[in-house]
Amino acid sequence: MPWFYITFGTAVLLCIFFLNMRRTSRKDSSREKIAQTIGDFIDGRGQPDDWDDFTSIPLKDPELDKIREACVEVGFAFPAKKTNAWCSQEGIAELRKIQARCLVRT
Repeated sequence: MPWFYITFGTAVLLCIFFLNMRRTSRKDSSREKIAQTIGDFIDGRGQPDDWDDFTSIPLKDPELDKIREACVEVGFAFPAKKTNAWCSQEGIAELRKIQARCLVRT
């Protein structure tokens, strides 16, 4: 019976740890920085992991996170037609639109 309590307690602690880590691992950013990241990706100027980090790590600001999520959706809506590409040319055009909207205050 003590093993049950130890196992259950460990599971609860792990859940609390991972939920807290997910909540606190959101990044700070700005519209300008997001526009720069998108531009660097489109033009091939970014570091290899920059785009992956941008698309994988939620942002603290919900409005900016929606922009990040829109970029993620581009990869699904406009799949790559070439090997080693993230999206198609139509997707790149969509990313340019998102980049332009990034710099426009609503």
